[in-house]
Amino acid sequence: MSTRKSGRNNGGKLPCGNLSRIVNGFTKRTGRIYRRTQTMNKRIRKKQQKQREQRKQLEMKWLLDMANTIDAGIRAWREEMERRYVELYAEEIARRMGLVPKQ
Repeated sequence: MSTRKSGRNNGGKLPCGNLSRIVNGFTKRTGRIYRRTQTMNKRIRKKQQKQREQRKQLEMKWLLDMANTIDAGIRAWREEMERRYVELYAEEIARRMGLVPKQ
């Protein structure tokens, strides 16, 4: 017969190509069917959980670094503004007293 076979267990090709073979339990390398056991599922879930935790830790570290950088920037800006305020205030006092500030 010249018709294409389909299905998982009769050895024929699946109608949807390579992606459906992988999704439906075929291994990419050998083309054989495999069944996930409870142990495999548990191991996969454990690995995925570990990856999620690592990603979360990296995100928290990045957020902490950003907060520290922003805080340092605000601190530097505040110090600059205080210094400028003191200078301007000193000039204003000197003008009021009739003194000429040093140029």
